[in-house]
Amino acid sequence: MRIVDAEMPEPDRGVGLAGGDCDEYGEKICNRVTHGNLSASGTPRIQQTAQACASNCSPTGEWVRRRANRNYNGLMSEARRSDFLRDWAVDLAIASVCAIFFGLIGPFGSYLNGPTWQRVVFQLACFLPGTLLFGSLIRVVLRLRLNPAMTWMSIFLGVVILNAPFQIWVVSIAVSIWPFLKILRPLDWYLQGLITALPIVLGFTLLMQARLHRRQQAKEAGEAPPTAFGLLGAPPSAVLCLQMEDHYVRVHTAGNSRLVLATLNQAMMALENADGLQVHRSWWVARKAVVRAVTEGRNLRLQLVNGITAPVARSAVAIVREAGWLTNESSAGGRSTETEILPL
Repeated sequence: MRIVDAEMPEPDRGVGLAGGDCDEYGEKICNRVTHGNLSASGTPRIQQTAQACASNCSPTGEWVRRRANRNYNGLMSEARRSDFLRDWAVDLAIASVCAIFFGLIGPFGSYLNGPTWQRVVFQLACFLPGTLLFGSLIRVVLRLRLNPAMTWMSIFLGVVILNAPFQIWVVSIAVSIWPFLKILRPLDWYLQGLITALPIVLGFTLLMQARLHRRQQAKEAGEAPPTAFGLLGAPPSAVLCLQMEDHYVRVHTAGNSRLVLATLNQAMMALENADGLQVHRSWWVARKAVVRAVTEGRNLRLQLVNGITAPVARSAVAIVREAGWLTNESSAGGRSTETEILPL
């Protein structure tokens, strides 16, 4: 495009991918057009100037985008590093409390070995390195994202294997404090260490899984794309059910689900006058979503069109029946029975 009577920056003065300085005049024109202070449709010459300026400033835009991406990645790395250090600090603090507790009670007859301060020092010398060793094992296994059975089997085998070299450290500390413990056999040390390590590793594994679950929820809720439908991300008529998950609400629609940071009451208020009931303290169900009810003894569950089963609290069974959702259902001998939902 040939620009007539327009002051344009030289093409070679723009910023390349390697960086540099953008022409000030061109940058001002771009900013004014972007913020609406300069109409690009006022005259053909201004329009041509703006179009050419945008073309010439695109390398600067690429440079800015790269800088922003680097800053964002840096912030994310900093957040991950902060989580990493905080998790280890919490784990070591818990291990220290456990070590002091074990030092006070003296398990496996160790209360006869010596004064309390010696037992506490010994337990700290065992728990802190053990937390680093077995905590690393748990983190590695959880990062593999195995199925639950394989996860627990891998952690169990890892503890059985790592406990052997770890007991070398434990024995060296114990014998240096209480030399008379040399009479214990290696198998005695191994079994005592295994009995102690397994329940502690179990507890730390559950703790780490809970951490990952909470962070995954926060990530899913934070990465949900904004929509024109407000809090729920879907029109009230499209919502099949609401399900509480910790501090979040999962909004189920016909095609997918979405986590939102809200209480169940807030999400229910966003539904306006949608036809449905809160059937459980953690569930709201739309009338149109229910296919059938299944009774098992005194328990009632609702099967929904998207394949989800929603529990009905015993205190809400009468409300569901009074709302006309159910036919006259019955169950004998604790067997499961299906109840068709009354049509509207």
